[in-house]
Amino acid sequence: MSDCRRFNEPIEPMTLGNMRSLGVRGLDVTCPNCHHAARLDVDDYPDHMPVPIFGPHMACIRRGIIGVDARPNWGEQPERSSLTGAQRTSR
Repeated sequence: MSDCRRFNEPIEPMTLGNMRSLGVRGLDVTCPNCHHAARLDVDDYPDHMPVPIFGPHMACIRRGIIGVDARPNWGEQPERSSLTGAQRTSR
């Protein structure tokens, strides 16, 4: 039997614990209306919390609109060696 996910099985959202295991400690938060962006430190939140739970509960400080886009801040992820030997040129 294959360990591959079937196309009709739901995808589990990334948790803070999984994000932290990849070397990322914060979230990039962006307002979908005015594109104001901020970084959020989530060190005080438990590992089991899913990343997408943050967006609907936050408000843009520029416009006051509730509901933002919250994603892992991949820019924090440490460099790691490439499987192909290619170098990453930008972040």
